[in-house]
Amino acid sequence: MAFGDELELMMVIKEEDREGNYYDRVDCDRGDNQKGGDTNLPHSNHNPSHLPHKPHYKLYCGSENVIGKTPFSFVEYARYMVETSTLIPFNENSIDTVEENILMRINEIHKSLPENVDLIMIPCFFNLKFKNFYDTVPLVDDVTYSLNFPFNGITRHKRFVSFTENIRNRRGRKIEGYVEIMRDKKTKEKSILIDSMGQGMGCCGLQITIQGKTIKDTKYLYDMMGVFAPLGLRLSRGTPLASGRLLKSETRWEMLEMSVDCRKDHERDKDDGEGSSKVEGENKDEGKDEDNGKDVNSSKKIKNTLPSSPPSNLYIPKSRFSPIDYFISDHQNFNLDYNDIYAPLNKKAYSKLRKEKVDKKISKHVSSLFVRDPMVSYSDVNEGEDEGSDEIQIGDPLDSKSLLRMPLLT
Repeated sequence: MAFGDELELMMVIKEEDREGNYYDRVDCDRGDNQKGGDTNLPHSNHNPSHLPHKPHYKLYCGSENVIGKTPFSFVEYARYMVETSTLIPFNENSIDTVEENILMRINEIHKSLPENVDLIMIPCFFNLKFKNFYDTVPLVDDVTYSLNFPFNGITRHKRFVSFTENIRNRRGRKIEGYVEIMRDKKTKEKSILIDSMGQGMGCCGLQITIQGKTIKDTKYLYDMMGVFAPLGLRLSRGTPLASGRLLKSETRWEMLEMSVDCRKDHERDKDDGEGSSKVEGENKDEGKDEDNGKDVNSSKKIKNTLPSSPPSNLYIPKSRFSPIDYFISDHQNFNLDYNDIYAPLNKKAYSKLRKEKVDKKISKHVSSLFVRDPMVSYSDVNEGEDEGSDEIQIGDPLDSKSLLRMPLLT
């Protein structure tokens, strides 16, 4: 059995003023709580002596300056992200080298970073807002149309840009989702707004890919991970904060589901807590502060336009990147009653698979994916491949915590 890891890292840069002085976090984020003083002054001129000097970090949009400097660094959705993966799969004989290999890769990537740029390993940037992105050019929202995530934050790859545009185009309106936050008697907000793909796809994570020795072993492992992975997420509590607020769920998956929800109004359940965003008098310059940023929590122009329940024959109960729909193994402990949730199927796809002697459980799993329209479609021919050999990959964007990868078709 072979396995490997894909670890996503986040790059941040220390904010500094024109004279090269680092801003203190107190000045940038809590200056309004100080009595008097200019909140834009460096910490040397304005900071209570009893508070530690902590540099203010922004998301560094510059992965193109890092990717390729090491053989195990790869692009991801956001320009402040770097993915690292082992070049050679691990097995039962090399399992004790996994941690050492990961640390080696992280250190090599760290050496290739520009000055004042650091790596952090958290799923979600604590205060992911428009104004907390760093780029050498002004921040714009030409593609994202978001109050939180600028176009500067998206990696310039046709897969990511097309995915961002096509999710919104297929949906027929802007992305809108609401993640519940922890509240006390002084908390005015009930939730944070998810209005961009980047608030989900711009989060980091660790993915483990395992190749089973047989299809039987693989199906059983998929089912077990479908049960264990959500428990692991809950125990890790890797995302306690987002958009400057404490989250009730403490994981990133709600944000991810909402950020890629391409269902039309008549396909979406009103009880999902997701819908569309309608901003009155949309203006790209509205809401931007002196740092060329936007603060969604201060905006009073967002209206909740959640749709009513769709007809049952068109109902798609979940967004992409949601929990699994079907258990697929043939293990003796499997009970057919476990597959008791509603999941629509592409009947043509199911019939074709069954006609080709694919077993019922796999056929249902695959045909449930084809209920959704493809969001990105393009062809790549890899250098060195035999002429006439086109590689086709079927992405599985539905199952978030446990994912079954189909074998490559050639």
